[in-house]
Amino acid sequence: MTKKPAHFRDVLTSTSKARYALWRLLGGKRPIDLRLASGLRLRMRSLATTDYDVAWQIFWRGDYESPKPLHDVRRIVDPGANVGYSCLY
Repeated sequence: MTKKPAHFRDVLTSTSKARYALWRLLGGKRPIDLRLASGLRLRMRSLATTDYDVAWQIFWRGDYESPKPLHDVRRIVDPGANVGYSCLY
């Protein structure tokens, strides 16, 4: 297991951290495109949606982290994928 970042913003690139901070400061009413340090890109629609909570659970808290190696996994089905963050992960 890797060390968990201290905050959700710590999984973002430097540019996305700045954009994210401004977006939060302004109330997060419009969609924002962010890039994770891993290279993945995601869009958060607004703070009024559950997008932030889902991204936080998956990319920061590690809810989808597998206890076993995934090298033999061929398919993952997530029927409640919401905006698709779990598929990106």
